[in-house]
Amino acid sequence: MLLYLSDFHSLLECFKNVKHIVHLFSSFYFSCVQIHHVVIMLYVSQQILIWVVIC
Repeated sequence: MLLYLSDFHSLLECFKNVKHIVHLFSSFYFSCVQIHHVVIMLYVSQQILIWVVIC
């Protein structure tokens, strides 16, 4: 029974670590997506500016 409990505890710790890693990964992913959006918006606005200047 005690062995089972300690196993369960280590499993819980492992789960916490996995949760932490997943959280880190998702926050990293979202920041990348935001940066990507900002870059696209900058690019589009630059193109519009160039187009306006040409016209």
